Amino acid sequence: MEIYDLYYKDNKIQYTLERKNIRRVNIRLKSDKKVYVSAPYNVPLDFIQNFVSSKSKWIFKNIADIEKRQNNKIDSDIYNNKIVFFMGNKFKVNIIKDLKNNIILDYENMYINIYTAYDNSEYIKKLYLDWLEFNCNIVFKESVERMIELLSDYNIDFPKISVRNMKTRWGSCTPSKKSIRLNLQLIKADIKCIDQVVLHELVHFIYFNHSKDFYSVIKKYMPDYKERKDCLENNFKDGI
Repeated sequence: MEIYDLYYKDNKIQYTLERKNIRRVNIRLKSDKKVYVSAPYNVPLDFIQNFVSSKSKWIFKNIADIEKRQNNKIDSDIYNNKIVFFMGNKFKVNIIKDLKNNIILDYENMYINIYTAYDNSEYIKKLYLDWLEFNCNIVFKESVERMIELLSDYNIDFPKISVRNMKTRWGSCTPSKKSIRLNLQLIKADIKCIDQVVLHELVHFIYFNHSKDFYSVIKKYMPDYKERKDCLENNFKDGI
């Protein structure tokens, strides 16, 4: 085997040439970014070098792609075995290689199994957040239904519910548009904490501000409101 230089623009790499009992010149690029060229015994060296040079753009592009994939590889210390919350329960992340994307909760072992063919950390994060949002749409709707029933004396219309990944608020509302916005992160809390936030937003459909009347309604229908609020503020944060 012999080593030769390959140049493309201002870049330089080396490739390994090996003569074999084959019919044509082949170029192989491995995951370690090393380039291997195999060629028949009877092909002149200058032909091989010219052939490899003609493929230099393709070779360097693929090397760059490999570097990009490697830079995006998941750090197991960041996600795999990380503790996360869902509906008040604590789970350990378990990333499993699979051709299809899927997320399954294992309540017996308290794992959240993330099945994916990709090892890009940003991709896995998006997959996980999309799964959380899907569950938000179900759980939050059920919570709104319960709290509207609880406040049935006030005949509150069912609002439009939107889910957002917010940094500073658990929820917000626009009574004039009959809409409430709930934080995606809220799905990590238990149902009592979720109901507390939903009730808070729905009572704003009765009293727009945080007046004594507002809190009198809150306390009437949820006497342990403060305990639930404190529980939410001090738990269920996992950094994703």
